Amino acid sequence: MIWNSYICCINLCRDTKIYSKMLFERKYYLSQLQNADGNGMIKIITGMRRCGKSFLLFNIFRKSLLERGIHEDHIIKVNLEDRRNKKLRNPDALLEHIDKLMTDTEKYYILLDEVQLVSEFEDVLNSYLDVPNAEVYVTGSNAKFLSRDIITEFRGRGWEVRIHPLSFAEYYEVIGGEKGRSPWINTINMVACQLWQEWNELKTSRITSARFLRRCI
Repeated sequence: MIWNSYICCINLCRDTKIYSKMLFERKYYLSQLQNADGNGMIKIITGMRRCGKSFLLFNIFRKSLLERGIHEDHIIKVNLEDRRNKKLRNPDALLEHIDKLMTDTEKYYILLDEVQLVSEFEDVLNSYLDVPNAEVYVTGSNAKFLSRDIITEFRGRGWEVRIHPLSFAEYYEVIGGEKGRSPWINTINMVACQLWQEWNELKTSRITSARFLRRCI
């Protein structure tokens, strides 16, 4: 996708012809997740697909937990979109997997990505509402999760954090720009370079023109 820079963007440097990887910290959303810690609710990260939910949960939020001194073995991370975890899409298998990893009374952070892939996921998550040492954070992106009704599925104990694709303000905070130069020029350059890369891939493969257009929007 051309604007696939919601979290990590690859800035094709036209002059130096090198890739520079930049991290967008999503500070606003991170603070919401941090402030919800200990509120006794299931933290639900919602938003359209490819807007950065997984990266926010598994990379940015997880990193903040480690920096706070939370031990790695007290962060239970499950990517349910990964084919290797297909068996964990069974609700009972997922419950058993998490329970086995919770071996003491210290607080555990349970991070589940694309939880809507689990049948009866509401029951799975509600099972941890009354577990005092469990903090549950999940992402979801299907129609049900984009509905305001999702909160009611957790007996009024769901806390939603709805995120959006990278804003220009977030982009410019990291990218900046040359003094006296319009920041839009930097954006246009980045998008143009991405288009050029996509076009080169098209020429060297059998990607159809229709698929190319879909990747550009």
